[in-house]
Amino acid sequence: MKVDFEVLIKPYCDQMINKSAPPANGKMIAYFNCWKVHKSTTLLDWLKATYEWLIIVFVPAG
Repeated sequence: MKVDFEVLIKPYCDQMINKSAPPANGKMIAYFNCWKVHKSTTLLDWLKATYEWLIIVFVPAG
């Protein structure tokens, strides 16, 4: 999941940041499914430590 984020999502985020020129302290929302891997503390801790500008939101199951 970390590799997927680095290879797929981060480049897209960078592209959107360059396109819209948000404020320096701007945030970005990432929506995740409620899959076990997405809710793992390993992934969430890594995302919070690496991308402090990222707000993680989970889409409810069902």
